[in-house]
Amino acid sequence: MQRVPQQPAQYDRLIALPHIAGLLVALAILHLVAHSNFLLFHTLVEMLRIVALTGLFALAWHTRHWSGNSFLGVAGTAAIAIAGLELLHTLSYKGLAIFPTADANLPTQLWIAFRGLEALAFLVAALWIRRAVHYGWALTGFGLLGLALLVLVFSGYFPDSFVEGSGLTRFKIIAEYLIALCFALTMILLFRRREQFAAPVHHLLQASLLFNVFATLAFTQYISVYGFANELGHYFLFLSAYLIYRGVLVTGVVSPFNLLFRNLKMHEEHLAELVSERTAQLEQSESLRQTFFQHSPAIILLTDADGRLTLANPAFEKLANRRQDQILGKTLHDVLSPELADTAARHVHESRQAGRPVTVTETVNIDGHSRIFETIHFPLPGLAASDFGRGIIATDVTEHRQAQARIEFLAHFNALTALPNRNHFEELVNNRLAQGRPAGQRQMLAYIDLDNFKDINDTFGHVMGDNLLREIAGRLKSAFHTQHSVIGHSAGDEFMIFLGPVQSEDEINREIRTLYDLFASPFEVSGQLLTITISVGVAVSPSDGEDFSVLFRNADTAMYAAKAEGRNTHRRFTQAMEQKALERQGLLAKLRGALGRGELYLNYQPQFDLATRQIVGAEALLRWCHPELGAISPERFIPIAEESGLIVEIGQWVILEACRQAAAWQRAGLPAITMAVNLSAIQFQRPDLCESVAGILATTGLPGQNLELELTESVLVGDVERVVNTIKTLKQQGIHLTVDDFGTGYSSLAYLQRFAVDKLKIDQSFVRNMATDESSSSVVRAIIRLAHSLGLKVVAEGVETAGQTEQLARLTCDEVQGYHFGKPMDAEEFTALLGSRTTPA
Repeated sequence: MQRVPQQPAQYDRLIALPHIAGLLVALAILHLVAHSNFLLFHTLVEMLRIVALTGLFALAWHTRHWSGNSFLGVAGTAAIAIAGLELLHTLSYKGLAIFPTADANLPTQLWIAFRGLEALAFLVAALWIRRAVHYGWALTGFGLLGLALLVLVFSGYFPDSFVEGSGLTRFKIIAEYLIALCFALTMILLFRRREQFAAPVHHLLQASLLFNVFATLAFTQYISVYGFANELGHYFLFLSAYLIYRGVLVTGVVSPFNLLFRNLKMHEEHLAELVSERTAQLEQSESLRQTFFQHSPAIILLTDADGRLTLANPAFEKLANRRQDQILGKTLHDVLSPELADTAARHVHESRQAGRPVTVTETVNIDGHSRIFETIHFPLPGLAASDFGRGIIATDVTEHRQAQARIEFLAHFNALTALPNRNHFEELVNNRLAQGRPAGQRQMLAYIDLDNFKDINDTFGHVMGDNLLREIAGRLKSAFHTQHSVIGHSAGDEFMIFLGPVQSEDEINREIRTLYDLFASPFEVSGQLLTITISVGVAVSPSDGEDFSVLFRNADTAMYAAKAEGRNTHRRFTQAMEQKALERQGLLAKLRGALGRGELYLNYQPQFDLATRQIVGAEALLRWCHPELGAISPERFIPIAEESGLIVEIGQWVILEACRQAAAWQRAGLPAITMAVNLSAIQFQRPDLCESVAGILATTGLPGQNLELELTESVLVGDVERVVNTIKTLKQQGIHLTVDDFGTGYSSLAYLQRFAVDKLKIDQSFVRNMATDESSSSVVRAIIRLAHSLGLKVVAEGVETAGQTEQLARLTCDEVQGYHFGKPMDAEEFTALLGSRTTPA
């Protein structure tokens, strides 16, 4: 009954001329029976209705698990209660003598009961058409209502409906008019919601309800239960039942089978076409296999049972430095070095013994260079049980492994100083804290910030600044190299030292003096003597925190207190420093109402395709302008928003506003671009994230393929199953996913293979230094190669010079963004830029 795909005309015409002819014959027969034996006529009509109602219930009940048809659900579950009351009405009819004490009043009362229940059921079904139906509750409700009506009738509390000699009572006539009104209201509701039905079904339902109205009006006119008005009313009832039968039961049961058999013929005809197509596909597939074999970078070869080569691709010819005719028919020992041939023979023997393929990773020496190969050795069964050939597929993964090793290193260590990065340092410190906690050991964390380090970068350049950081790391490692110390390089000009156990305040002060002594003498960097001071914050466990996060926060608070007091000093964390936390609370209070007051807005930074230099996307960047504090840096308020949970509401608004703007550009006829939006870890963990994003896309009309969500690497670490499911659901909406700041956190080949991301975004710290620092350049090169080997695109952010642009182009980076191409700008400026499509040289 729900709207179905368009079918041929013969399936939509549920009432045809043969049906009408048969219906007229049936009416004629019923007319003859009525004039011969009215009791038989009444019984036949009522039983036909009962059968139709029972069929309606059976169809609704047995399709309840997969049918979404609420109208059928309500009307069908009520049908069994209606049929029960109608059966009692039929059996109690005057003349059957099944209820010997009953007069014509009893069947008339039962008539009003089941007709009222029927009218109510159809009206409720029309009202409930857009809601889900709980079949158990519906069946129970209508069943109890029918039982209540039955009790009222047989207990004598139901009003009289017929009086011998007088005819219908006033109650019966009014009840009939109310029943007719219910059917009429149902017709109006179904007409207003006709889109829920196939057109033929809707017409039959309306006709059935109309005949119900006619029948009800006829039943207000008779005086004798054998009178003409009663007879006419039953003709209308018969027509109504027949139309329900055609509209619901035939549509729900018979027509699907007709369609099935019609489709079988269509499938038979289509099968021949498929065979022809598959033959062509097989021929094409064979051609593709040959092309793959000839051009595959992997080494592919087959040998017979005697170890003689029967097949070798060009990659093996290159390895062996021989032509095809010099290889086929030879053994591996004839064409390879003894070392390589012996290694291959050993693995082939292992594969033959195991009776299955053997995969090995091995380092071999080729022309004086070490290369890493991932090799599969597999047996090839011959005609005899012992007749085995062999196959080898070897892939050179040297560059891939080197890139992976580099990225794995960067996941745990700072690329510049080779010291543990923030994440790895935290892991090491938490382990030390856990070890010392049972004994109540005091352990200290010193958070070090270089004073005025920016001045050195600005004066001598970033290369000199980077070299200074390496020198500082070297002095720290030389002074604190015991098994009780951990040194980390958090980021930029910040270092951390964890020491323990420390038994007394004197020991703490002694370690701090040692630290300051390291910076007492100048650093010689590239022929220059550089002097720098430090500000240090110290927190001691367990009094200042029992885990790294608390200890670090308090050491950070103490360090900023040292800076505020003139730098070149240290401070121990105290409770008085909680004032800083209060200031943060003040900023948080202002942030809470910022969205409602319209203080938050978005800027857009363009992203360019590096090959075509055309705008392909924009990154939405959140900004805050407070009426008293002015512009507030995102680095200040976004962490507060994340800590407080406000990032959920703000992030929702950012996605909505960014999608709205992107859709507006498309509607204005501007080129369709990808809108990139940063997604915080807190937002990603929300169970309603996918539903929320889908709602925004539906509201704004932006296609999913034009939205790109940027995730930090930390988002992808945790509940793997949850992350996989969330990413899968987002991808099903066509949304693109990018790993932001790749290379600065949990960079791992494992999660790139597990999660279906589309792009990697290289952190600007690597891009900024790549022209002057070979380490940064190597990182960028490794990330691009790794991404392309996995079929991912690469975006470089923070591109500020033409030199960086050209170097990224040589490395085949896909997309770029940065001040060299365009600063973050408001929507109006970006609209003009998008319209002009201008790019820097």
